[in-house]
Amino acid sequence: MSNLARVTDVAPVEQWKLDEIQEVPLVLKASLARGTISLRKLLDLKVGDVVPVQKAVGENIDVYAGDVIIGSAEVLVMGGVMAIQITNLCEKPADLPEQDI
Repeated sequence: MSNLARVTDVAPVEQWKLDEIQEVPLVLKASLARGTISLRKLLDLKVGDVVPVQKAVGENIDVYAGDVIIGSAEVLVMGGVMAIQITNLCEKPADLPEQDI
């Protein structure tokens, strides 16, 4: 017998793609601020220093997996810690090309 699976024995493409990659770790990023700082100020930073951010509690920000935008989130404070709450997820990241396997 051939070692090739019959078409009826193969799970739908979408499901096996997901099964293969769903445990892959990704870097999740939420951008609260972008700006410039002098090298002097950067070298002078210490644990506990406060760096102001441009986003306030209640504002929406973009959320990225790696460098691809995957949705948006709201900035909030929970238990005295700044956090984000996911408010929208993209169906398919706009930057990803269509690919067939």
